[in-house]
Amino acid sequence: MPLVEVFYKKDIRNEDAIERAFITLSAILPETVATALSCDHPDGRLTEDDVEARFMESNPVFDVTKNDIDIVIFANFYPQRGEIVDAGRDAITKRLGETMPPGLKFSIWILLPSWSFAEFET
Repeated sequence: MPLVEVFYKKDIRNEDAIERAFITLSAILPETVATALSCDHPDGRLTEDDVEARFMESNPVFDVTKNDIDIVIFANFYPQRGEIVDAGRDAITKRLGETMPPGLKFSIWILLPSWSFAEFET
C-alpha cells in the first residue's frame, strides 16, 4: 500500500494556488500513483484504493526546501517495481505538470523500502 506524503510551504503569495493544487492532488494522486507504480509482482498490482495520501504544512523555521510542494511516495520494493521506478516518476511528473496551477515549484521522491503494513479494528 503506497503512502504519499505531500508537504507544502504556506506562503501568502501562493495560498490560492496551493489550495487549488490540493483539491486537484487529492483527486488525482491515488489513481496516478497506482497506475505509475503498479508492477508485475503478485503484491505489486495497485488500484487507487491502495494509495493513501497525507497533506502536511512544512515547518517554516526548521524545514529547508526551495519548493512550494514536496511529494514523497513510499511503496514496497519489488524487483519489478525497481525496474519501473524512473518511468513511474516521469509519469507522475507529467500528469501533475498537466494538471497543477501555474507558478508552483514541486519535487517528487519515490522511495522503495522493504516494509510491512497492516490494518485492523478493535
